[in-house]
Amino acid sequence: MAVRARRARGDAETALKEAAAALFAQQGYAGATLDRIAEASGVNKAMVAYYFGDKAGLYAAVLEGGVDAVLAHVEARVSETAPPAERLESFIEALADAFAANPYFPRVLLQEYLAGGGAQTAMRPAKKLAELLAQTTRILEAGAVDGAFRPADPHMTHLS
Repeated sequence: MAVRARRARGDAETALKEAAAALFAQQGYAGATLDRIAEASGVNKAMVAYYFGDKAGLYAAVLEGGVDAVLAHVEARVSETAPPAERLESFIEALADAFAANPYFPRVLLQEYLAGGGAQTAMRPAKKLAELLAQTTRILEAGAVDGAFRPADPHMTHLS
């Protein structure tokens, strides 16, 4: 019986995160209200406080889950010892696969970027996102040193 209750709790937590991801992607942080998230998930909105503390905690969980998935794809596919051109290709493919597996995440990320990062600047997802930019920077710098790439702005390249 206890296992069943744990599974139901896990299902509620997952349902909240999935509904929140869809609504954050469509409406941004401000537009995705707890009432809408609860309705879309089929879970009582009081459960947001139980699992995540508040809406900001739920938003952080959505972002962090997406970033963790992307980082896992990148870490599994990008060899630090490969030539820069191969590393860049693997990096792009890993990002594309991660985004395809979690289709709401790129939109949530874009909403966050367009909002100036204000909702998550000091939180763990922002630090993890910085690692993706650092990967792009390392690849581009190595490629410039090797002569494989011309010098490029890592931030603009990463966003592209």
